[in-house]
Amino acid sequence: MAWNFIETAWRGLMDEKVNPLRRLPRASAHMILLTLSWMWSAIFSFALGSYLVFGISAAGHTLVVTGTFITVAAFQAVSQGRAQDRARKRLNHIWSTTSPV
Repeated sequence: MAWNFIETAWRGLMDEKVNPLRRLPRASAHMILLTLSWMWSAIFSFALGSYLVFGISAAGHTLVVTGTFITVAAFQAVSQGRAQDRARKRLNHIWSTTSPV
């Protein structure tokens, strides 16, 4: 029961197909999520009474959010075959434009 709540809450925040930021371009949604993570880092730091914790917390949140978005983008690109197609097109272009010297 608790695990279902955690999974639903996580998807509501981090899944770009579920959260309210789904209608924005991916880069804009990423920027907004980073800004929100910095805001929550500041809130928790001030609540704990330690201003020194803010930098560590903000850096940690930035790494987690950025890593999540890069991972999701990489998985989607590979699953849709876009990465292989782009690499193949680039290689074909390079090989077709170079002279055989």
